Amino acid sequence: MLSRRVALILLAFGLACLGIDRESLWRDEVDSIRFADDIWQRATAGGGLRDTVKVLGQHLTQPGYNGPLYFLALEPWLSVAGRSELALRFPSVAAGMVALALCSRLAAHLLGRRVGELTALLGATNPYLVWYAGEGKMYTLVTALALLSTYLWVRALELGGRRRWVAFVAATTALFYAHVLSPLLLLVHAVFALVLHRRELRQPALWVSAAALTLPYLPLLVWQWPLLARPIETGFAYVSLPLMFRRLVEVYSRGVTGFPAAFPALLLVGGIAMSLCASGRRSSRSARSALLAWMVLPVVAVYLISLRRPLFTERYLIWTLPAWLVLAADGLVGLTNQGGWRRRAASAWCGLLLTTSLVVVGFQWGTPIRPDLRSASRLIARQVLPGNPILFQIPYLQHSFDYYAPETDYVPIEGPYTNQGATPQEVGVFLQRATAGHSVVWLLLSEIPMWDQRNMTLDWFAARGELDWHRFHGVDAVRWQREAASTESIHLPLACA
Repeated sequence: MLSRRVALILLAFGLACLGIDRESLWRDEVDSIRFADDIWQRATAGGGLRDTVKVLGQHLTQPGYNGPLYFLALEPWLSVAGRSELALRFPSVAAGMVALALCSRLAAHLLGRRVGELTALLGATNPYLVWYAGEGKMYTLVTALALLSTYLWVRALELGGRRRWVAFVAATTALFYAHVLSPLLLLVHAVFALVLHRRELRQPALWVSAAALTLPYLPLLVWQWPLLARPIETGFAYVSLPLMFRRLVEVYSRGVTGFPAAFPALLLVGGIAMSLCASGRRSSRSARSALLAWMVLPVVAVYLISLRRPLFTERYLIWTLPAWLVLAADGLVGLTNQGGWRRRAASAWCGLLLTTSLVVVGFQWGTPIRPDLRSASRLIARQVLPGNPILFQIPYLQHSFDYYAPETDYVPIEGPYTNQGATPQEVGVFLQRATAGHSVVWLLLSEIPMWDQRNMTLDWFAARGELDWHRFHGVDAVRWQREAASTESIHLPLACA
């Protein structure tokens, strides 16, 4: 049994590592390096232990970091392994393997050894887990901590013991600081206790542990409550509850590509439906109910939060995927146990699900997904003259450029934000001032509608010179040569910077 699980973890490791540095870092991954470096630079910039602790505490509750614990742990690794794509992404691979092992262990504990083994196989080949096991962000770490917290919670309820409760509090505290939405897992824990171990709710240790969790959570609550209490612009669009579930079904079954989702989704959801409709022992039915709550409750909670502050994106809820995989595995094992033609049907179903998953993983390998900022940045770095301007649209691309071309001597220009009613005259004033005295300007362009839906910046450059385009996946490097006769007077106020 152990050798099978090890083999499956090695399979998952191979799938996650294959082509891990094929694509360049996208802007969120570059942020991982920036944030990790920033935390430690500030913490070690001088002063004593008290100042260091104060700086670290500020970063643990800083908006925009989402998972500050990940960045805090990342910098020591990067200082040893370097700052390459492989070095950044490898910790996610390791966390993904831990998550897979914990998911198999929890499934086996709740629903039996065969369900645990099949869960490991489904997880090892799941396109969504494979993708995020190869991305330099905190999402596999969050999944691993959620599984560890839940497993320790179940074991502490069953067996008690100071060590188990202390371990649960420690793992859950780490989870809180791994991602802003992770405290929603406590809703799932409450259901696990109610349906699996209701008698143990009288344990004093349970309530002491719950009280102990409030102390490390208070700093986060001070930060989170004002952000969640008032409706503000977040950059995320409002998503209805049915659409949230639909999008989760799609990515959980066919990963992050545009691969047709209907067939993979049918196979995954069909397995879950068989589990939820199965009979069996009371303990198995209770475990399925708890896993169903894990699937549903966090999504509903995110929807309710989004009514005031939209923040739904599928990767924020990746830690609910284990429940989907365990239920799907349970459904297929349950069908196999019925023997006869049902056993053969279950084998065929499982074979189709695994084959489809591997096909989708292969599709992810062969399909460019992240913007090719590496190639675009290096092309500009080779051709830009010292002191020439580079305009970044969106401005966030400057961090990616500096990562891939750190020695480049250039003048940065932040592309003007025009999506709140900037006029062509205001944009013209800004760009004329920014490019004054330069006959050549390079433009690094990606995700333009986030900043300039009307393409006002490009229109200004096109009307005043020649654009030489170099197109890469998801990003363009453009050399602009000013027309000799292109002159403008500057007399309008700068209003869109």
